Amino acid sequence: MVATGKLPFGDSKKRHSEPQHHPPKAEVLGRLREESHTLPKARDEIATPRGRGARNDGSDGRRYIQLSASTLSLYKECPRCFWLQLKAGVHRPKGIFPSLPGGMDGVIKTYFDQFRGTKEGLPPEIRGKVEGKLLEDQELLNGWRVRTGGLRYFDKKLNTKLMGLLDDCLVDRGAYIPLDYKTRGYAPKEDSSSFYQHQLDIYEWLLQENGCKTKGVGFLVYYHPLGVRKDGIVQFEVTPKRMETSPQRARKLFEDAAKLLQSEKAPKAHSTCTFCSWGEHQHEFMQ
Repeated sequence: MVATGKLPFGDSKKRHSEPQHHPPKAEVLGRLREESHTLPKARDEIATPRGRGARNDGSDGRRYIQLSASTLSLYKECPRCFWLQLKAGVHRPKGIFPSLPGGMDGVIKTYFDQFRGTKEGLPPEIRGKVEGKLLEDQELLNGWRVRTGGLRYFDKKLNTKLMGLLDDCLVDRGAYIPLDYKTRGYAPKEDSSSFYQHQLDIYEWLLQENGCKTKGVGFLVYYHPLGVRKDGIVQFEVTPKRMETSPQRARKLFEDAAKLLQSEKAPKAHSTCTFCSWGEHQHEFMQ
């Protein structure tokens, strides 16, 4: 299915379909509002046991660690870089962060929102290619999209919180299905989706922990450019990808990462980590 850069918006007159059944919204939104007052508005990646960027839960003054899909991606890439960032506050060197993916993400969210609660319930590009319809409750989804809300889980034993920000969510026969947009410069390869497996696993687990029924699947929706037409219209190919998800896998990843941060000794670097390799080789020549 091909879409254009000037994404067409759906009919502004909402044609409501059969009502979807959601977890108690008052309870969910109440929890989001409560946490938005007690949690600092800071980057979720920076939260350490030593106190450098550590968070306060707003009740008894205890510090806790906060993880996210992005920090767990770092853990999978290199445990040492993960430990250095969250335990010691030492981050990998960063270049200029491209703003285009973030801009596309916002535009796609607005586009999808036009179809929320309509009779079709989905943008035409993905109809028949995904399961269910878009979550109709815009207010609930908005809460799951922002850092002051998000989907959250707190493990008291590990004193660690996990937060996830959904792009979107499908509902199929009462089951919630996480959906994430991906903007690429080229068509997705067969194995490229595996990089995002843990992200969808985490979202499903968080949905379960927040009282939502799930069905063990998630979707990635890839957008990649095909060409440019006159008047600045960019043509995109839209490719949905269905993936099976595992909340058990997400829990294990979360617990392993949280336990690593309890250690006072930095772990070994991953064999393929170019950042650690560069640091070690630089040290050899600096002696």
